Amino acid sequence: MVSVSSRSNASNYGRLTAEHGDPAATTQAFSIDKLMGALVEITHPEPAAPADPALADRPAAPSLRRRNARIAASGVVVMALAAAALSGLVPGVPLRSGPLDGGGGGISAPVPATGMVLGLNLTNSSGADIVLDSIEVAKNPNRVPLLRDPYLWADPRASGAEVISAAPLPMPAEWTIPPRQAVRGHVIRSGKHQQPLKINETESENVKYTGDSPLILVEFAQPDRASEIGGLTVRYHIGWQAFSKRFDTTLLMCPPSDPAPCA
Repeated sequence: MVSVSSRSNASNYGRLTAEHGDPAATTQAFSIDKLMGALVEITHPEPAAPADPALADRPAAPSLRRRNARIAASGVVVMALAAAALSGLVPGVPLRSGPLDGGGGGISAPVPATGMVLGLNLTNSSGADIVLDSIEVAKNPNRVPLLRDPYLWADPRASGAEVISAAPLPMPAEWTIPPRQAVRGHVIRSGKHQQPLKINETESENVKYTGDSPLILVEFAQPDRASEIGGLTVRYHIGWQAFSKRFDTTLLMCPPSDPAPCA
């Protein structure tokens, strides 16, 4: 683009006008021509020359190289965005629920002053190891405090411990209490659900599961009024793919001052 400094404008205006016409018009025409040329090159790239063995070794035209570079760059960006979305790195993109399975259901119970614990038993029949990332309370409208961070028992069945849906705290002394383990980083090895044995048209034996089955435990303080916990959300990953699954395990806790909703 032609530019003229302010100090030389006055002295050179006559010479530039005589030789090239109005400098402002020349600059404007030059800019428009350059812009239009760029737009034409982008929107109407030169077509590829017909195949000719004699021209096979010649380098591609600059416009063709630029077009190929744009196509390649676009493909890389699309693949990168897709991979980032699947790995949970793109904010606002919902994660898939994935293959993690577990219990659910609704529970209502009086809650003592020491609080209650809500349990969620997880299973994995995906054929690959699942790694847990976090456990979050999906709905807690009355903001009932947690007594501690959620934790897990690695496999209560293997240790003879209870598999609980909800229980008052403290847990009964006669129970076998496994060590508390952190949720983040815990690996659930894959197993299989064996097909149930059909007894008759309406009955069958329980399905036997052969994989790991950790029990997630979330301890709540006693609320000041009847309060419902609306499900637990488990975030986890398999390899580089991230998932998030909500389990509709609800707990309605009723303190002595508000027992009616649990009656």
